[in-house]
Amino acid sequence: MRKLWNTATGIGDAASVALILVLFLLFLMNMAHAQQQMCAPFDEMRETLASQYHETEVGTGMVSDTDVLMLFASPGGETWTILGLNVSGIACIKSAGKGWDAGQLPAKGERGA
Repeated sequence: MRKLWNTATGIGDAASVALILVLFLLFLMNMAHAQQQMCAPFDEMRETLASQYHETEVGTGMVSDTDVLMLFASPGGETWTILGLNVSGIACIKSAGKGWDAGQLPAKGERGA
């Protein structure tokens, strides 16, 4: 079987293992990227965060003229989600976790510690 593989592909054992490893890593990277890009219309995403995690919007920041980041958190910061929202109304989860601590924003003109 090994000889048939080497003859058919024209590559040796080490190159075959390397090729299989590269293909496997590409597959894993694709899977990780697909899992990171959970997107939906904003209204649906907001409803899902509210109904499943009891999260509400607690902060918003402009990224550019066309993109906004939004922070959602549950009461007490038990869970939190950061959404990226574009001008077409599609929201994508950028990050999520547990144990959000809101801290305190410095007053205008005041430097943070």
